[in-house]
Amino acid sequence: DSTQEAFGAFSERVAVPLLEALSLSRSRFILVPGNHDVDYSRDSSISEKGIAEKLTSQDEIREYIESESQEGSERINSYHDFAVDFYDDAEEPSSQTRYESVFIYENGRDLQIGVAALNSAWRCAPSSNEEKLLLGRHQVIRALEHLDGCDVKIAVSHYNPSYLSEPDKASVESLVRREFDLLFSGHIHKGSVESTQVANSALFVSISPGALRRNLESDSREYANGYRIVDFNPYTLEISAHSRRYAPDKNVFDPNTDLGNDQGVTEYQLPSSEERRRYDEARDLAERIIAQHVPALNQQLLSSGTDTEAPESIMD
Repeated sequence: DSTQEAFGAFSERVAVPLLEALSLSRSRFILVPGNHDVDYSRDSSISEKGIAEKLTSQDEIREYIESESQEGSERINSYHDFAVDFYDDAEEPSSQTRYESVFIYENGRDLQIGVAALNSAWRCAPSSNEEKLLLGRHQVIRALEHLDGCDVKIAVSHYNPSYLSEPDKASVESLVRREFDLLFSGHIHKGSVESTQVANSALFVSISPGALRRNLESDSREYANGYRIVDFNPYTLEISAHSRRYAPDKNVFDPNTDLGNDQGVTEYQLPSSEERRRYDEARDLAERIIAQHVPALNQQLLSSGTDTEAPESIMD
């Protein structure tokens, strides 16, 4: 069908030439599905409505993922078939399901690098997309089980967890921020880089700009076509993000100074494991204090138990 033809064209014109130019195996090419990789016509309106009404809690999402049911998610079958074929006979992924795939690499010295390729598109729809987006905490937990013992953990997802709908957003976002070192996502077609330091569990986040869009002649700075190369030193925890932006007048990719210095480079330093440990201890202490003392303090508020619009909790 046309979807499979598109995947074949991508493999032939993009993936394979890149791998050959860089002398890399297919196991080094990380695939995750996005909203343009699903075939919405595969799911009937009845099954779509039914599953949307059912998947309203993490328990129900977990049960659905574990059941391996395709009702309401046949839209990702073409992508999954392509991914299975793409990695046929490759050393990685070490685990591959209709949802998550896991890659574990040895760096040739003494480190293991683990990558979780997460499927954030299995519930995306052509309209009201963000109201239905689910990833599933269970998908992340399963990936983390395979990544246990890895020195560096990287998550890759088309949608940033902040785009997910409830009941998924808060649960998945906090888990990813706590357990991974780097997160790579896309979708919004404008790039950004950030590092949430100890105060937010030390996650480096890279949102990739659009790179293969039709508006190559556009002079938009916000939605400029481009790409990013991220250098990460797992020993020093130093990160350098090199952002490039397409310049149509010159037909070249120039440094994107909107996302970095005059060379388009932004540098970050992730906190050490000791700094993370101290933060975790402080966070746990704060949570215990809140749980033990805030309810009693709330009872002392003058507005407690009244019909006024004044805050009834010191946390408000």
